[in-house]
Amino acid sequence: MGPAGATQHLGLLALLIGLQCMVCASSGPHIGVVGAGIGGAASAHWIRSLLGDQVQITVFERSTSVGGRTSTTPIGNASVDTAFDQVAHHSQYIRELADSQGLTVIGHIGVPPPAIFDGRSLVWAESPWWLVNLVKAVWRWGLNPWLLQRYSAQFWDRFSAVYELQTQGQAYDSPEDLLRAAGVYDDSQVTLFEAVEAALGEGGWGTDLFKTEVVGAITRAAYGQTSLQLNALSGAAALLAVTDPGGFSIEGGFPGLASALLDSANASLHLGAEVRSIARSPGSDRLQLAWADAAAGGGAAIAAQSGDFDGIILAAPLEGSQLDLAGVPDLAPRFPRSFVPTVTTLVRGRVRASYFGQPVAAQLQYGRVLVTADSPVPFSSLAKVQLAPGQPSLWRLTSPKTLSHAWLSIVFEAGWQVADATTWAAYPRSDPPEDFSPFLLARGLWYNNALESVAGSLEAAAMSALNTALLVKRDVKARLDGT
Repeated sequence: MGPAGATQHLGLLALLIGLQCMVCASSGPHIGVVGAGIGGAASAHWIRSLLGDQVQITVFERSTSVGGRTSTTPIGNASVDTAFDQVAHHSQYIRELADSQGLTVIGHIGVPPPAIFDGRSLVWAESPWWLVNLVKAVWRWGLNPWLLQRYSAQFWDRFSAVYELQTQGQAYDSPEDLLRAAGVYDDSQVTLFEAVEAALGEGGWGTDLFKTEVVGAITRAAYGQTSLQLNALSGAAALLAVTDPGGFSIEGGFPGLASALLDSANASLHLGAEVRSIARSPGSDRLQLAWADAAAGGGAAIAAQSGDFDGIILAAPLEGSQLDLAGVPDLAPRFPRSFVPTVTTLVRGRVRASYFGQPVAAQLQYGRVLVTADSPVPFSSLAKVQLAPGQPSLWRLTSPKTLSHAWLSIVFEAGWQVADATTWAAYPRSDPPEDFSPFLLARGLWYNNALESVAGSLEAAAMSALNTALLVKRDVKARLDGT
């Protein structure tokens, strides 16, 4: 064979090898992810980590941007989070995911101290002097702050078992199975009020006042619900963020984490794609997904485009999605729930200290103001946004409804300006004893948001994402084994 023939032979061989590799790649499992929020992006990231290059990942997002319920708005030269503004320092997965993408984590330890407002005055204003805080706390609330801190720490010792179980590769078909394995399922079946009653005991110096002013203020700010409404698992997580304070955010905002995770997972991303239906493919275990341009509206034809998948992860709330699952005959029962709406308002300006019972000429010195459970004021929390030096003061207010211009004029001095107002479905409405939709809805169909009913946070979304990724790995292995 001459040089030309050898070259031709080698070229043909290279082509055949290339085609073989393409066939291998295309014959690997194809996983669809519906939703490009933190949960969907983390699912894609962990599926790629667990299954490597053999898997093809396609992500569908109804919005024209990634991030889900996280969002930002430009303020000066900064991007400011408008929904989730920070996560607790215990958020191990969010920190690990941010570190894995080389993102800058901004700590919130050492910010100006917090205060509690009852609608007339500040019933608690933290001092920079720990001894002053100790005397004030004992005088007003007795030993209850330390009893609550002990309860929160004991809860965290139990709940953190989830991390160990997932490190071992354990995957669970339902949140109930996961929580039982970690020893915290019972917390989801009682109200926070009942759990706090048991932790603090009956009566005692300042107990009732403490429940209203501290516990009530925390649950109002964290979930927009009372301790009588909130399950103890969600409530204990909210209390922990205060009894063991310190949080962090991500430079540029949390949507940047979702974007980075999707990029690193090498996922094929379809923005503005509304998934209309999922059905079992005839004669197989595969699932057929149909989607259309979200801008077309609900009246558009259902199947503008469709594709077959070996598995699909639903990483967005099913409530209000209009997703048709009637074509999945083996679908498990689900337990839909309503969401608590929250309005986040960003205001440029100077807070009128006299509104909080402070001297007229004073400047509000507190970085975050919570509101007691029985206060009639229209907001739930007020927090100072940390911006670069030289930037005008910016405040974040959370409330169940849009704050009126007249009320904002009372709280802020002349010259204030609303920089952004965002209404979002923040958290599921708690209703203990809680029922759970399963993670495993049907063979090859998983639901990330199943855990959200008792743990509505970015960390819980990441935790659910790892569980579903482990379920995908288990399913792929079973299919390869022919089981």
